[in-house]
Parts: sequence; structure tokens; C-alpha cells
Amino acid sequence: TSILLLDAYFLIIIIASFNLAAMEYLDIQEGDKTESEYFSYYQLGLYLGILYFGMREVIQMLSLITLDTFNAWYSDLGNALDVSLIAVTLACSFIMDDKSIRTKDEIEIIQYFFSIVTLIMWMSVLSFLKSTLIDFAVFVGGVFYVGQRLAAFIMALAIILLAFSQMFVTMFQNTDLCLEHYSDVKLQQLIENENVVVGVTNKLVGAHLPSGYDNVSYAFTGTELCNTSLNYTFSAAKYVVVEPEQEYTNAPSPAFSNPEQSESPSLSPSSLDEIQSVLNWEESGREFCISQYRGLKCDSYLESCSPFCHWPEAFLRSYNMLIGVLNW
Repeated sequence: TSILLLDAYFLIIIIASFNLAAMEYLDIQEGDKTESEYFSYYQLGLYLGILYFGMREVIQMLSLITLDTFNAWYSDLGNALDVSLIAVTLACSFIMDDKSIRTKDEIEIIQYFFSIVTLIMWMSVLSFLKSTLIDFAVFVGGVFYVGQRLAAFIMALAIILLAFSQMFVTMFQNTDLCLEHYSDVKLQQLIENENVVVGVTNKLVGAHLPSGYDNVSYAFTGTELCNTSLNYTFSAAKYVVVEPEQEYTNAPSPAFSNPEQSESPSLSPSSLDEIQSVLNWEESGREFCISQYRGLKCDSYLESCSPFCHWPEAFLRSYNMLIGVLNW
């Protein structure tokens, strides 16, 4: 009973600490807030949960090895879920310990990873309830039974979607919508024919920067033809607004004709924008020229400019066409 209570307590600690830490971490990366004094306590809760579940799994493994029944440990899906919980929680702790500023693409990947971690944590809660409550175990068993009955239908549906996505990827390959498949020579020839200059879509430069960075600068003039064999270097600054300082002087003000009034202090506020940090990055000529071409043809770097160039996008679009629109 004490082990079950400890499992419940530490599951609550891990889930609560992770959600609080993840929300604050993402807000910090977006520049919406600074790190609070409680952030370290959230991380401590994660490490305590990792330590407890890690020690429990090690003790369980050693006991099974002693009894010569270790095959029962790695064949149990519950243990696999526990190990997954420990691994992803530890990975999240390492990510949030890193205080470096990340790009928008990296933040988006981290958000996807955090959502998967959240799913694993709540699956651990379901596994815990299944092992402690008989009625809940019967319900979960019924759900798995229905899922097994639907396995053939889901597999057939997945095969159909994969078939259509492969057809579309094959059809769109080597078209001007899927420039990733172009060779460097063919891509450069297309850029020359379409007269794509590096400054044609400056709004795309720095589109993947973290929040708060602006004033993107670059070393080229913005009028020369895009070259796939070059690397383009950019820099962006993050500014912080300094509150206006109120300076008092005793100098006579020309607005006053009364000498007594001219002795009163005049208020001269001043405001400055100071650079908080500078971010430098480099884009390959190939990727940058592709983004400039799509910006010229599509007005923005949208996924609709390359609908069936990659497997994941092709699969989702095939799903939308054959079954319906996904409402996120």
C-alpha cells in the first residue's frame, strides 16, 4: 500500500511540476516573461520524481534477477511505460536546464516533444489506475478489446492513405513546387530564368527567429541574383525599452516670462532603446534561394506552396481530401 501511495504522490508531483515548468520555459523562450524564483522548484520536483521511479525500477530489476525471472520485467508493457516516463522526463529536465535562446523552429519542436511527454505522463496515470482499481481495469480491458477488433480497419485505412500520399509525392517530384528535389545546377538555372534576387522577399528573412528579435541585417545589397552556392549571414537584435528618466534642471525656461516661475524645475524626459542581445545565424544559399523563390511565387513561405513534397504533409493532405479536414 505504501508503494502505491508513493507512486500516486510522485506521479502528481511530476505532472504538476512538468506543466508549470514547461509553460514558464516556453514563455521565457518567447520573451513574454523572465525566469521566476519558483522555476528551480519545478525542476526539483521533476528530478525527485525521476529519482524515485528510477530507484523503483532498479530495485524491481534486481529482485527479478535474483529470482531468475528477469524476462518478466522486459515483457511487461507497464515497465516499458515506466522507463519511457523516466527517459522523457529526464530529457525535458535537460532541455529546460539549457538557458540558451532558441529559434522558432526549435521552440516548435520542443512544444511537440512536450505534448508527447504529457501524453506519456497521463498514460502512466491510466496504468496506475488500472493496477489499483478493478472496475477501471475492466473498462480499460474493454477499450483494448474494441481497439483490437478495429485494428484491421485502421490498418487498411492507413495503407490507402499511404498509397495516395506516395502517388502525390511521386507526381509532384521535380516540379517547381518541390524545389528540394532539384539539383543545384537546375535550381540555379530556375532562379536565373525567374530573376529571383536575394532581396525580393525580405519579409521572409528571420521568419524563424525567437520572439522579440527584429531589425534583421545582412551583408548583401539585396538586389543581386540569388546564388545557391553561397551562404548568407544574418544578424538580429533584441531591444529593451529603457523607462524615461526624469531630469530636473534649474535653467530658465523660455516659456515663462515671470522670473520666479522660471526658477521652477523643468521636466525633460528621455527614452532609449538598448540592445539586450544579438543573434547571428547563417543560411545555406540553397535553402535561402528556395525561400526567396517561394516568397516570390506564393507571397509567403506557406506549406501550401509545397503541398505534396514530403511524406508527413502528403499523408495529412491525403487524409483531408479523402476523409475530412482536421480540426486542431
